Amino acid sequence: MGCIALADEVRDLYEPQIDQLGLEMSRKDGFLSAEGSRDWGRGRIAVQPLYRDCAAFVIEVCPSEEVRIRPKSVDHGCIARVSRDSARHLGGFARCERTEGFAAYSHVGVQDAFSIMPGERYRSVSLCFLPSFLERVEQEYGRGFGGLFEKMLALPFDHLSSDLATTMAGLSDRWLGTSCALMYYRAKLLEALALLNGRANACEAACEGQGQRRQRRLVDEAKSLVEREIERNLTIEQMAERLFVSRSHLSAAFVAEVGMPIGAWARELKLSRARALLSDPNRSIASVAHSVGFRHVSSFSKAFKASTGLSPSQWRAL
Repeated sequence: MGCIALADEVRDLYEPQIDQLGLEMSRKDGFLSAEGSRDWGRGRIAVQPLYRDCAAFVIEVCPSEEVRIRPKSVDHGCIARVSRDSARHLGGFARCERTEGFAAYSHVGVQDAFSIMPGERYRSVSLCFLPSFLERVEQEYGRGFGGLFEKMLALPFDHLSSDLATTMAGLSDRWLGTSCALMYYRAKLLEALALLNGRANACEAACEGQGQRRQRRLVDEAKSLVEREIERNLTIEQMAERLFVSRSHLSAAFVAEVGMPIGAWARELKLSRARALLSDPNRSIASVAHSVGFRHVSSFSKAFKASTGLSPSQWRAL
């Protein structure tokens, strides 16, 4: 059985981890596998391609020493069943039972590095997809699937229904390498997405009114904080702490209200302020850069040119 060629963005979800763990990927019967023992411990990563922009992942890592993992940032959605150790250390899991956790989320922007610790067992079975996959599901089925990726950003952490948790609890890796693998994981994915879409639509309706006003107020406070302290380069964690919310809640609320991650909005604000400050001929470019939170003129110039197509000096000469 041949193996579906995955998009580069899907490969970016697992190839960096395989390299960091020192494992080697090989092709098996319709899926990809990397496993073995190394100085840090032992691990296994299996990938079952479902479509070009979607795959099932089975990951099991048992470290004997602390290992730092630095994922590549990819905008993607994920529905996962994980061991309790994974749920505790990776964070953001919406429903934790006695021995395992379940999650359904979408991720945009930078993905933080994390550590896996000795003496613990990290195991997950997950279904991951790019936003383009949901767009295709929308074309075939309708029902608002095209907007599900954005809705997942704003879902509260207690959003997982018992039906969806039951579906994920039944997700198994024993189908890997069988003639039924592709059909099985595709069916599981569509079942989970149907349940999640129904839940997201219900949550969206429930969030209107008072909930929407609270979310809008939170985003307005975050914007004001960035504007007041633009030169400090506050992290999302620092902003969330000062606003008394979780990092994930602030991120989701901001994307839902503004349509972009808070980091991207802050950068655009910095560059907008910079364009205004450059109109003052008495201010040096270095002074402008530092005023809007860039420590180095070179990084400021690079960001400015990426945004405007002109260097700061070229912009000032207009």
